[in-house]
Amino acid sequence: MKLAHLEQAFQLELQSLIASGVWDPYGDFQAIAQKYISADEVLSESDAVGFRADLKERANRIPLGHILGYSDFIDSRFVVGTGVFVPRQQSAMLLEWLKTRLPIESEAVIYDLCSGTGAIGISAWRQYRRSTIYCLENDETAYQYLCRNIHRLADEGKVVALKKDITDLTFFKDKRQSVDVVISNPPYVPESESLLPEWEKYHPENAIYSGQDGSEIIDASLRLAEIVLKPGGTVIVEHGESQISMVQDLFSRYQFESVFAHTDPLFSDQTGPAVMTVGTRK
Repeated sequence: MKLAHLEQAFQLELQSLIASGVWDPYGDFQAIAQKYISADEVLSESDAVGFRADLKERANRIPLGHILGYSDFIDSRFVVGTGVFVPRQQSAMLLEWLKTRLPIESEAVIYDLCSGTGAIGISAWRQYRRSTIYCLENDETAYQYLCRNIHRLADEGKVVALKKDITDLTFFKDKRQSVDVVISNPPYVPESESLLPEWEKYHPENAIYSGQDGSEIIDASLRLAEIVLKPGGTVIVEHGESQISMVQDLFSRYQFESVFAHTDPLFSDQTGPAVMTVGTRK
């Protein structure tokens, strides 16, 4: 069944999706349809029931990745599901900046903090196959997805999952000056800020919110980076557009040099801009 015919057959569901306020209703409709369209393009009765149920969930603002069971990020498809943060295209800016702006030694050590499903860390390894990537995640559900994605998509000898709380520095005391790059996409939303329902209602709070001004895990990321980075090592933190000044102050507190914020409209979308801050350890 071709997409145009599907849109006609499921017109009420499509209209409900449009009315729900999702930012790409036709794209979501098409993505969900791909779950059910078979090679002969015939939609069975049971598939039609499943398709309607999925469309109803999306109209209720359940994240698309949670409905599909996967999320595409750069050149890989990551397994995701209820209870885990769905990778956003904004984070791809961090990897693009690394690729185009920062020469990395072939056998570099890279930390991916607040790794979630591992999208950033695994993608970093796919860019630098001889590097060793440590993906740090503390949430049990996210950690299970992280391990699955590493097993599916990476060399488990080169991409290592660590179930660690980055606010507890005990484990890292003997890792001083051993890391070339630290990347962090931490929770950074202030507790009082209102978000789209996909994030406010259906993502785990500990993957979204971070204290009164959103800075708690950003601060923890920089505190850890100050310990583990080699002199001249680089730290990259993704954050909100309104937090640029606050984040730069935190970089200065930990005495990082050559600090600058970077935004890129190519990785922004209707859900928000792509923003990061970069600094170098003395």
